[in-house]
Amino acid sequence: MNDQDLERLLKTAGRREAPPAEVERAVRERLHADWQAMLRENRERRNRRGGFALAASLVAAAFGLWIASTQSVGPSAAMGTLAVAVGEVRERSGWFSGWRVMGGGDVLVAGRTLETGADGRAAIMLPGGMSLRVDRDTRIALVDSSRLRLERGTLYLDSGSGQVRTAQLLVETPAGSVRHVGTQYELRLLDAGVQLRVREGRVEFRSPTGLVEHGQTGEQLVIFGDGRVQRGEAPRAGPSWDWIADTTPELDLEGMSLARFLAWAGREMGFSVTFAPAISEAELASVIVHGSTAGLTPTEALRAVFATTSFEATIIGERIVVDRREPI
Repeated sequence: MNDQDLERLLKTAGRREAPPAEVERAVRERLHADWQAMLRENRERRNRRGGFALAASLVAAAFGLWIASTQSVGPSAAMGTLAVAVGEVRERSGWFSGWRVMGGGDVLVAGRTLETGADGRAAIMLPGGMSLRVDRDTRIALVDSSRLRLERGTLYLDSGSGQVRTAQLLVETPAGSVRHVGTQYELRLLDAGVQLRVREGRVEFRSPTGLVEHGQTGEQLVIFGDGRVQRGEAPRAGPSWDWIADTTPELDLEGMSLARFLAWAGREMGFSVTFAPAISEAELASVIVHGSTAGLTPTEALRAVFATTSFEATIIGERIVVDRREPI
């Protein structure tokens, strides 16, 4: 069939019959709806690609700024020294960093988090002569040189004795903050609040709602999340304080007077010191001791040191009684 034959055939068939108006209208509406849907899908696809690209660029920029800040900012301020590390003790510098195992002598800097494991305990020497002890399963955030946050577990703070009591440290908890006024105290997080035991001196507890409570020597305060406060007595010595002995920093005895050593031992154990009538503190101040307390608890060190002198120290209740040793 050539082109002339095809033309004759089309003329013979005549014009094609037009579809009904309602059918044509429905077809046109359907085509228009499909076209609009295709346009919307294309726009959404472009927006998604743009959104993903924008999100990725923001994450990359934030990560880059974080990396740059960690590299461009100078070293963080030193907050203290890890004097004792027993068992698992570790730290991390931020959420993006892993945990690093720590050992005695390591420097702690502000902005990091310290954590002890199920078998871990630690002692930290802070500015101003303060000693911070950290019990097992405890986590603390070292906010800055005058502030830390107890996030889990138990800590003990000895702010020092005599004129050494110059530095202040604010300890924050989910239930409130604690500020010491020359003291030794233990702070323990509970499911329902916090427990505060004052071994010596005075502390101030302040809740986020403005509640202020003070604790004195020999007091225990349990502050609940709903604001209730339960007060009771707390012994200054005994088994409940024994965990602190595991983290007592080594004391260099070389050239130290017996009187000074005795004051240190009494403070570490929570005991007061008394003397027999024939003994004076000045007499003990003239006696010089030697060595160190390495590997010894305060109780063991007390026995070992006094065994080398002509005096004896006996623990009676919550007192260390010093007398002259009877000649053999």
